[in-house]
Amino acid sequence: METHGLAAKMIAKLLKIARNCESSVRLARRRREVFDRGICGRGRRCRRRNRPSYVRAHSAEKTRLMHCVGTLLGWGIFVAAVVKQEWWWIAGALLVPYALAWISHFFVEHNKPASFEHPLWSWLADQKMAGMMLVGRMDEEVKRVSGAP
Repeated sequence: METHGLAAKMIAKLLKIARNCESSVRLARRRREVFDRGICGRGRRCRRRNRPSYVRAHSAEKTRLMHCVGTLLGWGIFVAAVVKQEWWWIAGALLVPYALAWISHFFVEHNKPASFEHPLWSWLADQKMAGMMLVGRMDEEVKRVSGAP
């Protein structure tokens, strides 16, 4: 009798865990759907379609360099904030990259930063650009988009 009650309790707990997992999976799917729709509401196609204009807006090497330095400094400040538990530094981790990016757009490229209209999309694109620069593929991307040989 007692074993039957224990088994029933274990089955009930397993069912509860399964329901929690199922709701977590549904939530993850919903979040993924929102991400796939993208910031402008059209999903990955939107980001792919806007990528050439983003790359052209960063055609000057100085602009890309300032973005990359800002992105790396931002991540460095963020890690330092977490390690030192100086939470107000996180504001600096956001401010420094955007400040360098905006300065480069206004004074080097003479164009409007994408972060004014699409801050999250711009941040994600900056992360990708910094990664491509670190592995040496960003110059290729600029040439491909601009049609240069």
